[in-house]
Amino acid sequence: TSPLAGVINDVTTQLAFWQHRAGPATIKVGRNPLPRGLLNEVRYIGTVLPFFRVPFEISGDAFDAVDGVVVSSRRDLGRGFVLEGHGHFGGSENRSVRATASELTVRASRAHNMLGAQGYLDAPGGVRLGLFANKYERRTPQQSGFRNFVGYSGQIDRSFGVLRAEHFRESGESPGADLKSGYVQAVARVHLRLHVAGEHIRQTQRVFFDDTRLNTDVPSVRETGAAINLFGPPGTVFKFEHRWRKGYTYDAFVPPTTLSGNTVRVNPALSTTYWIASVAVSF
Repeated sequence: TSPLAGVINDVTTQLAFWQHRAGPATIKVGRNPLPRGLLNEVRYIGTVLPFFRVPFEISGDAFDAVDGVVVSSRRDLGRGFVLEGHGHFGGSENRSVRATASELTVRASRAHNMLGAQGYLDAPGGVRLGLFANKYERRTPQQSGFRNFVGYSGQIDRSFGVLRAEHFRESGESPGADLKSGYVQAVARVHLRLHVAGEHIRQTQRVFFDDTRLNTDVPSVRETGAAINLFGPPGTVFKFEHRWRKGYTYDAFVPPTTLSGNTVRVNPALSTTYWIASVAVSF
């Protein structure tokens, strides 16, 4: 029943690339994992994720791979500091669901001429800092325009747990877009076979009108999740999580705003709760 069901093929190719390493540098050609943030490259490896999926408001649907070239390099700076860089060029699938002022829209397109980079700085104490920048051309049969994507990441990974946070902003034109998304996530390693996790997700989107003076920022998503991870046989994780969600982005249309004359009113957000039970296996 998802609005995305009509724009996703029954069979898809997630990744298929050729890789060559030459000293500290690596080049990948094909459909490569897109180096973006802390979790994008491992979003399909459920055994390393504390929840069923990476926060959807950060990862989206698609925009996970780049059809083109990724060049990477890693340099040891000494004293426990390591600098890592990834540059990419090519294209990507781009699908999203947005609640506009009047309807729920499914936006499926190709990201063309995508050029960007992801940098990481690893520091002592399990600290990892990241900066992502990307620009691409979004084309549809009706409209086209350029989008800018900027992201900031931070993580502390110690033996007793992990604390990570990320913030991304996508802005551009045709149709207009200004989307700010972020999350904070913590994992406590209570026992070798028991982890407890929590996260909070926030997303703000701009609702556009013909009269641009009426454009309004709406808190489209506020979601909190808590999970228990139970580790069974090697490579197996059972996850039980509860989610509290408030906002306007659901499978059915929930109008975020009401226009009355020259006045825009932000409508009350809807709330819901749900459970997810899942098992992940890797080998």
